[in-house]
Amino acid sequence: MDPFAKFGPIWCASGAMNFFGEGYPYHKLVELTGLTWKGVTLVTKTSTLKKNEGLMPLKEDGVTPVEFKPKCIATNFFKAGALNAVALSGPGIEFLVDQRKWQKMIKRFLISIMAIGKTVSERFQEICEFRGSLLRLLREAPHLREILGLQINYSCPNTGHDMSKLLDGLMEEALAHFSVLSSLYLPIMPKLNIFMPPSWMVEFEERSGCNGVCISNTIPWDNLPDRIKKQFSNDGVSPLVKRGLKIGDKPQSGGYSGKELLPLTETWVRRARSLGFKGHINAGGGVLAPDDVDFLRRAGADSVFIGSIAFLRWWRMQDVIDRAYKICK
Repeated sequence: MDPFAKFGPIWCASGAMNFFGEGYPYHKLVELTGLTWKGVTLVTKTSTLKKNEGLMPLKEDGVTPVEFKPKCIATNFFKAGALNAVALSGPGIEFLVDQRKWQKMIKRFLISIMAIGKTVSERFQEICEFRGSLLRLLREAPHLREILGLQINYSCPNTGHDMSKLLDGLMEEALAHFSVLSSLYLPIMPKLNIFMPPSWMVEFEERSGCNGVCISNTIPWDNLPDRIKKQFSNDGVSPLVKRGLKIGDKPQSGGYSGKELLPLTETWVRRARSLGFKGHINAGGGVLAPDDVDFLRRAGADSVFIGSIAFLRWWRMQDVIDRAYKICK
């Protein structure tokens, strides 16, 4: 049985609808010209354990961006691509639980979390504390056991970590995290990017019993080919670096999302299936038209997610949603 099938054929990318599904101020400007999230399963913006400033300043409510057009996001509308270095700005999981908005949810949704400590032991402790906060949420709203799932983000490129070092030892670390969170008895999946080999997920499925994955998170700027970098910069320097975005003293180049990500995701999904991955694959990145849903579905995806379409090709959203409901069964 697929525990993620109940979440529907099309989800939002974590953060695309903010923490509670309220979206962002600019959404209201384009709703009359096609932007819609109707029928899309909410995956919350990724929350850290404690308040995290990140690179997108937030108002006192902890969720609304101060800037109408955040400088941590750069787009190339004509090439259908975007960079972001939001860097997990948020108020922390306890603040979010205290708002009592999740407790009132009646539609299925997933909460996305990420441990960002500098060491393996620090991140493990964060996961243990996440478990406590989520357990409180479930005690306050027992009905959520029937409608809630979890995504653990292991691939945000904008946290100031050396992602290559994180990924090198991720298997044992992720197994420990899933062992802790499994006691919540909720469906749980990792969120990865295409640089995690599909074989890793096959092994993780066998060792953990995890039966789902979200693929792909954004591609770090440094991993982009020059032809994509040139869509944003002629000199190879990310426009986000030029805007002075830093975590500590480390400039943040951001991660890419857009149409160039789609074929890479499709290849990853196809390879995972060929290696024997049996679990649910929620695939996305560059889903900007109905045919893109078919593309991922043929590769072996069970469901798709959308995100950047909301500001790159929003007038196509209803058609994409309808297509997902038609073919992802």
